[in-house]
Amino acid sequence: MKMGTIITIILAVAALVLMSELKISFKPFSVSAPNWLNVIGWIVLSIALAILGVNENLKGYKEGYKKGSDDTIELVKQVNKEKPIETITISKEHE
Repeated sequence: MKMGTIITIILAVAALVLMSELKISFKPFSVSAPNWLNVIGWIVLSIALAILGVNENLKGYKEGYKKGSDDTIELVKQVNKEKPIETITISKEHE
């Protein structure tokens, strides 16, 4: 993992702990998070935005690939009209 990714994960976990108002007591030991629904909402929102971003990125790649292949096929057809490729026939005698 890159250092930036590790720092981002640490900061995200710290932010989620602060948002949930996490309380830890040691006599008797208990852990409580009164605003845990707030954290779940932020996690779901983050996942949804990540999926949306990936989808838009893939859509752009798909459109670019299609446009590039169409342009290439059109260029090959244009070059073939200007200078046709000779067809080669193989007779059964050479087999």
